[in-house]
Amino acid sequence: MLPVLIVGAGPVGLLQARFLSKLGVPVILLERHTAPLPVPKAHFLSPRSLEIFRQFGIPIKTIRTYPTKREDARNIRFVTDVNLSGGREIGCLPFDNVEVDQLGISPEILHNIPQPDLQILIRGLLEQDGKAEIRTGWTWKSYTETDDEVISTIENTYTGEQQTIRSSCIIAGDGTNSKVRQAAGIELDEQDGPQMMSLHFSANLYPVVKERTAMLYWIMDPAVQGVVIAYDLGGNQVLLHQYDPTIHARETFTPERCREIIRIALGCDVPFDFLSCVPWKMKSQVAKTYSKSKVIVVGDSAHSFPPTGGLGMNSGIADAHNLAWKIAQSYSSPSQNRLSSTLHTYESERRPVGLRNSARAVEYGSKVFGLLKALGTTDPDIATARKNMFERLADPTWDSKIAEMVAEQAEQFNCTNLHLGFVYEPNWTFENPSEFEPAYRKGARLGHAWVRPNEDRLTGLAQPVDFEYIKDELSQEKQESWRYSILDLVPIDAYLLVCSSQSAAGKQGWTQLEEGLRAAGKRVRVLAAGEDFEWVEAEMGDSWERSYGLNQGGAVLVRPDQHIEAVLRGTVDIAEVVGRIGRSLMDRD
Repeated sequence: MLPVLIVGAGPVGLLQARFLSKLGVPVILLERHTAPLPVPKAHFLSPRSLEIFRQFGIPIKTIRTYPTKREDARNIRFVTDVNLSGGREIGCLPFDNVEVDQLGISPEILHNIPQPDLQILIRGLLEQDGKAEIRTGWTWKSYTETDDEVISTIENTYTGEQQTIRSSCIIAGDGTNSKVRQAAGIELDEQDGPQMMSLHFSANLYPVVKERTAMLYWIMDPAVQGVVIAYDLGGNQVLLHQYDPTIHARETFTPERCREIIRIALGCDVPFDFLSCVPWKMKSQVAKTYSKSKVIVVGDSAHSFPPTGGLGMNSGIADAHNLAWKIAQSYSSPSQNRLSSTLHTYESERRPVGLRNSARAVEYGSKVFGLLKALGTTDPDIATARKNMFERLADPTWDSKIAEMVAEQAEQFNCTNLHLGFVYEPNWTFENPSEFEPAYRKGARLGHAWVRPNEDRLTGLAQPVDFEYIKDELSQEKQESWRYSILDLVPIDAYLLVCSSQSAAGKQGWTQLEEGLRAAGKRVRVLAAGEDFEWVEAEMGDSWERSYGLNQGGAVLVRPDQHIEAVLRGTVDIAEVVGRIGRSLMDRD
């Protein structure tokens, strides 16, 4: 079999390689750099991303050993400077979805990890598996294609030597300015934004912040106008600084000037090491199509958002998850049209999510601008803007307006529904990004509930959920019983059919469906609640069964990506269901 060529070994490219290689698809991963760039970028791993990691054997326990420390990441602070010298804290918002009550909707709570650390971890797993061919120090240059293959020209980044690679398709994971996307002629819907500079530095900020720990410190001082991301308060931070290139050209960001901007942001002379500065453009862009012939875009190559909301990397991880099982299915099918069908459904499902997330990220960014405007810091003259800010902060008549504008920022730090609640259904939408309720319908993520698998019947389960990181916040009883989610029972390479052993139909009544799907070339695992697994929380399990109709003899059919293919009520005709599901899974054009 020809391999899949993945261009770009950022987090999404690496994870795409992990997912495909675990599914038995041959992979070549191409990266022009020999090591991850040291500047931390993305850091937020949503509960949904961690659920996906569990399914593919990525060790969550190891991920949680990386900073940021949980106790340091509970708050978001809006400040004049980190030290509050001559200023004040303007507001503080909680990171609502870090609390243990989140375990009622997902087996995992979000975690923050610097992007380079995540990349090193995933690459190590790939090298340990030895199933994916990783070629670093090679730059993708161009491609041609035939009816059967894609031929890419690559160049050694250091020697200039050129080679060719034959592949079944190309997955472009090479970032916002993707060369592969451009070569394929895939256009973008985009909205321009401000010019930014990432200033990477290392300081021990614990003596500065004391009890005022936070994941993010939004700096309102117009001389900085940015946010300090505290990947590790003890020694790893980045200041995202907004600047006007018509006033300060990129070349003016000398090490001395960068250090001065960092000092203003910190508000004191705490020692720090300045490590680097990287310019970038904050903009929103979504590819007009997610594939063209045999070229597919994922992650930042498909969509790039402002960092507000933490949607970028998590959207890319979900892209890779959605695509992987479909490509694996195309490799196992004799149909010559399967790859085109795969690409069609990937775009029809993931692009609407990208558009919605893009719109939300832009909205969240505009709300931050609204706060700056309320403080009077948008005046182009920094001295005037600073004067406005301190005057308004000292004037009690502005307190309620400023508090209102701070409160308006809350949604971007608690948008659980954006991460867990997306549904692969045309024209689907939701009203409140913060309030997640499982959708018991086709295209939705399977609802979470705690289960106790019959381990005599089930093999190859994920590692039990590890609660070491919250052992002081969760009872010992729950730590011992909440070991697996129903999501953990979904195979990476087969459909899952869940029914109830207590219903009139029972498991035996659904064996015809299992046999029919197998005859249609579909692997399926049939599990009966009460036989193959038990509900840990009876009330939670009863609610789950009622929601999917299991208590009335129905069943729920789940795709390998843990999204629902069909909710099957007990009154349906089994033969009709076999035919309908079999057809829909084979050809979804």
